[in-house]
Amino acid sequence: MSRESPGAFPLFDLLARQWRLPAPATGLYFNANSSAVAAALQDGRVALVAVADPEPPESRIAEDDAGRRTITARRAEPAPALVLAAHGDRPVRIAAGPGESFLIARGRELARVTAQGTEGAMEPSLGGDVLALDHGAASGMTVIVAQNGVEIRDSQGGAVQGGADWGAQAVAISPDGGWIAFGCGDSLWLTRRETPFEIVRRYKCPQRIERINWRADAAFLVAICGKGGLALLDVDGDRFGAIADFPVAPRSAAFSVAANALVTSGAFRIAAWDLARPPFGADRSGALETGRPGLVPVVEVAIHPTRKLVAAVYSSGQFVIAEIGGRDELILQAAGLEPRALLWSGDGRTLGLTAGEGLSLVSLPEALFKS
Repeated sequence: MSRESPGAFPLFDLLARQWRLPAPATGLYFNANSSAVAAALQDGRVALVAVADPEPPESRIAEDDAGRRTITARRAEPAPALVLAAHGDRPVRIAAGPGESFLIARGRELARVTAQGTEGAMEPSLGGDVLALDHGAASGMTVIVAQNGVEIRDSQGGAVQGGADWGAQAVAISPDGGWIAFGCGDSLWLTRRETPFEIVRRYKCPQRIERINWRADAAFLVAICGKGGLALLDVDGDRFGAIADFPVAPRSAAFSVAANALVTSGAFRIAAWDLARPPFGADRSGALETGRPGLVPVVEVAIHPTRKLVAAVYSSGQFVIAEIGGRDELILQAAGLEPRALLWSGDGRTLGLTAGEGLSLVSLPEALFKS
């Protein structure tokens, strides 16, 4: 796809809708059906944006007699983001909830918020201020990690509490609903859905766990451990190991089912490994050369849910899409602000990006991926 003329907009500006938020965003979350995105703001507020694009790129693409495609600029500004009020100076925690909703925690207060911004109050956390939460679509279970323990809520509203002495700060429910992974300081603990307070596996990670991500089939998980790098767990084979020596602390890591790969930020190019030869111990034979090396590190990566594609942003703001295991990159943006979050929607049609006080949703036409 080419630009409309030598003076036309960069590809990013042609594909993206952009919003100026009232405060910097610290996190970005799509709801389960990819109809809305929520941004957690530094001042405790939440910004909601509808994902549906009123001017999709397909409606603005034209092809000349020589077969060259061009895309025209958008005609209208996007509808303003809906900003939900903060509750004092409490930080906000967000997770995709049932249906199209989001679950939002501010201090110990919890709410279920629709994609249109309607808030429904939930029972407050029993364990004090919420540190992390996750909702399992397969199980209907919600896990709330608070200052004074862990709370498990089922789809009928029942709740059980435990783990008061765990010191947990991170949680992730496996996609099939069978496992719950907790980050407790620098330890990774696994429990089963049926017995959520019975720890069945314990692993020592290189540093305090910041976030945990599962592969879609629950066969692997990765714990992001700041300057300590990553901890990778083969759940089925019970193999565990650290991936260290990143030039900068990896902020994101995710699994591609289509490429059977682990992909991460933290290096001067997109780092990826084939999970048929996972990087346990000193074995790095499964490394997949992806994209091109740069002068600055990759700080965020996001995986397409069905294609062998990774989106990546460098600290310079350069924004690219690459095929996992291939050197070619599609440059969406050559430079910009350093991003804070990057996320691909569950349907693969939209990329969400936050940088500074900006939020962008990039609509990706099918023609972009065809030779």
